[in-house]
Amino acid sequence: MPSLPLYEAVFLNAPVGNCLLSPTADAIILSVNDAFVHASTRPREDLVGRRLFDVFPENPADPGDTGVSALRSSIAQAIATGKPQVMPAQRYPIRIVTTDGEVRFEERYWSAVNAPVFDKNGRLLCISHTTSDITDQIRAEMALRKSEARYRSLFESITEGFCIVEIIFDGHGAPIDYQFCETNPVFERQTGLQDAVGKRIRQLRPDYDRRWIGLFGEVARTGVPLRLREESKALQRWYDIHAYRVDEPRAHRVAVLFRDVTDEKRAEEELCHSEQQALEAARQAEAERNRLNAVLEATPVAIVVADATGGLVNANAANRLLWGHHPWSHSAGEYREWKGWWADGSERQGRRLAADEWTMSRVLRGEEAPRDLIEIETFDMPPVRRIIINSGAPIRDHDGRLAGGVVAQMDVTDRIAAEASLRETAARLRFTLESAGLGDWDVDLATGEVYHSLLHDRCFGYTEPVPDWSVEKFLQHVHPEDRHRVQAVIEDGAGRLKDWHYECRVIWPDGTLHWIAVHGSVRIADGKAARMQGIVSDITSRKQTEEKLRHASLHDPLTGLPNRTMLFEYATHMLSYNKRTNQHAAVLFLDLDRFKPINDTHGHEAGDAVLRAAATRLSRGLRAADVVIRLGGDEFVILLQDIRNPAFAAEVARHVIDRINEPYHIGDLALSVSASIGISIFPEDGTDIDTLVSHADMAMYQAKQSGRNNYQFFSPEFAAGTRQQLAIEQQLKAALRGETFYLCYQPVVDVASGEVVSVEALLRWRHADIGPDRFVPVAEATGMINPIGRWLLEEAARQHKTWLHHGLPAIPVAVNVSVVEFRDKDFVERFSRVTGEHGINANALQLELTETTMMDDIDHAVAVLTHLKRLGVKVLLDDFGTGHSSLAYLARLPLDKIKIDKSFVSRLENDVASQAVTDAMIAIGRTLNLEIVAEGIETARLLDYVSSHGCGQAQGFYLGRPMPGDAFEAWYREQKPSLPGARRSASGFH
Repeated sequence: MPSLPLYEAVFLNAPVGNCLLSPTADAIILSVNDAFVHASTRPREDLVGRRLFDVFPENPADPGDTGVSALRSSIAQAIATGKPQVMPAQRYPIRIVTTDGEVRFEERYWSAVNAPVFDKNGRLLCISHTTSDITDQIRAEMALRKSEARYRSLFESITEGFCIVEIIFDGHGAPIDYQFCETNPVFERQTGLQDAVGKRIRQLRPDYDRRWIGLFGEVARTGVPLRLREESKALQRWYDIHAYRVDEPRAHRVAVLFRDVTDEKRAEEELCHSEQQALEAARQAEAERNRLNAVLEATPVAIVVADATGGLVNANAANRLLWGHHPWSHSAGEYREWKGWWADGSERQGRRLAADEWTMSRVLRGEEAPRDLIEIETFDMPPVRRIIINSGAPIRDHDGRLAGGVVAQMDVTDRIAAEASLRETAARLRFTLESAGLGDWDVDLATGEVYHSLLHDRCFGYTEPVPDWSVEKFLQHVHPEDRHRVQAVIEDGAGRLKDWHYECRVIWPDGTLHWIAVHGSVRIADGKAARMQGIVSDITSRKQTEEKLRHASLHDPLTGLPNRTMLFEYATHMLSYNKRTNQHAAVLFLDLDRFKPINDTHGHEAGDAVLRAAATRLSRGLRAADVVIRLGGDEFVILLQDIRNPAFAAEVARHVIDRINEPYHIGDLALSVSASIGISIFPEDGTDIDTLVSHADMAMYQAKQSGRNNYQFFSPEFAAGTRQQLAIEQQLKAALRGETFYLCYQPVVDVASGEVVSVEALLRWRHADIGPDRFVPVAEATGMINPIGRWLLEEAARQHKTWLHHGLPAIPVAVNVSVVEFRDKDFVERFSRVTGEHGINANALQLELTETTMMDDIDHAVAVLTHLKRLGVKVLLDDFGTGHSSLAYLARLPLDKIKIDKSFVSRLENDVASQAVTDAMIAIGRTLNLEIVAEGIETARLLDYVSSHGCGQAQGFYLGRPMPGDAFEAWYREQKPSLPGARRSASGFH
């Protein structure tokens, strides 16, 4: 080695291989450093002194350029020019001799520098040959290029749009734009952005939505993947998007995988927003070398990559999920073991796929397979059938040679089923609409295009579809009186983006009037109304029915006259008019006299016929402006709108009474009723209909009390008494609810023995100011006597049973029965049921009736009393002598007792006439073989008189006052031995 101390130090310690060569064409190795010895794998003695190209010969079997010629030329250039020569990467096989003597060449890659070395006099001493083994680097680059080719083929074969963008931030860290780094062909087709790589989105689309820049900037900043379905306003398309960060965070790069779902979106909107097919997005990748696997694993599309021989290279998670587990072990040739059928709807639909028809088989033959729709059977246990779309493409290296294939698979089973379900749903909806007679319509507010069904057109009187329907044409059909309202409802719904409903009249082409009901809703896009849609139905029949129901609700079904509801509705308008015009009006309250006996005697059919005839007479006998209303029962109200003076109302009342008094011929019957009428005048007697009707009602009561068959004007003086009766009526109603009635029991004594033979149940009310003489007539007049009588009967039976239980003898209880109760056709049945429910004998209760009660209808009285007698009930004729009954009628009645009224008994001591009448009544009773009871015995002398004249029983304060049930029980036990009886001597008043 030349004597160059500094160079020698560098030479020996250099970390790269270096040798010194003679400056001749033979290139003899003069010296080598340790790094060169190590790299050449030969001992130093095999190197020094030998020619370089003998030590490192060419491979005679390698036809390619191995870099030897370039090395020779480089050394020659260094000798000739005296300047260093740099050699880039060269393929230079190294000859290797194994320990067993076998010679082989190992392909390696080297880079070298050939530099001339001069002495201090400038004389060329040698050539410094510095070399580096870059085999690993070259092989890595070649593998990377092959990987890139595979990635590029996959990148370009994916059926979704894909791009990588670099986010651009401003000085405050806010994203303001992004630049495209990579795009695939689908990206260009789906977005329409050509040659986008290297350009900014704001440059390509100035109107681009800044929101998307912000979303992608957030992905780049945080590394959190983004998944969404969004509409690009700038592109006017809908996309399923998955964005995730790639490279290091400071690189600000985001990969965006997207699929154009605009057609799906529109289809879903047409099919009532069916389930959308959402693409799962690709997962985040941390480095570019891992990008392929990251995309494969993250994408929801099943991806399979095979090499040129069909061997499995990669399959993502979606593929394993799709098939259950991946079926390949070595080669795609195993397709013969798979099960698949064509599902593309062609003539081969349902035919099983042959092995060479599978998408991967075709791709490995170099064919493109864009969209194969097939049905497969998975490898799950049990197997599952799915419908998938296969798209495949060959993978080629940089020389264009077939390197493998990639197949993307998407499970569309649910989508196919959903589409079928939507079709079925649409069919069912159409059937439902047609069955319900509902027409449907849809208006595109942007284009004015209108969809309408035939049932819709039929609602407007058309039997054939109308080709040129529009909103304007619809409004032309609406009745002019409804048109403005309908248009306002539609505009309000569209303006406020809310649903609406209205009913209106429409005019059909034939001129007939019909009713329709419309329900509408607004479809919103971009915050404003985009479509209006809804249903319409013909409701003419319903409206006609409602009108009939309204008429029925305002009219009496029996007479056809307006009813109470119509009274107040009409009177409100009438009185308002009269108030404005200062006109008088009158209210006539009419009640039919002697009507109830017609119902009781001849039945309700006859009574109804009389009411209908009376209504007709009332309607025909008045002016056209006057109104007749039936309040209910036999009560009517007449409204006289304009009257000159009260005398006119009186004239109308007399005319009405005359008309009502005329005989009513019902079948073979000739019936008569009369009318009592009360009159109130507007505004003197009241300014509202409630007051006027109430005052007319009071006047009608005055007419009845004045002998009936007349009319009376309202007077405040009489109203005071009527109000008192009304007050009692209201208190009675409250009493029935509050259980404030109770019974007292007054004993009836045998005057000969002093024994208590019965007790009379007397009704009392826990009200200090109102006695039976006042509230009983009101109860009878209002019909409340019936529930009161039912309670009284129940309470008397209960008390009798209690006394028996406490050891008292079976003392009969006499119960007073009003004429109203006695007329009730169910009276006998109710009496029998009460005794049976309480477990007492029928003779435990006795019935007291007045003469007027039985004489009102003698035949009915005889029938009822005969029935009661058969049950063992005793019947008492109360207040004997105060009525006007015929003795012949009295003899027909099956009576047991008569009670001489106390009005006669109380005057026996000083009134000869009373003595004569009492004696006669006792004689009549004895003649008819009846028990006789004298009421009102207040003194011993009165008791002696009635006893001495043949009266067998007596009742009065002298013998015992009315007492509650428990008080009577105590009185009976204590007073029985001292009761006055036959031991008293007979005496008289003569």
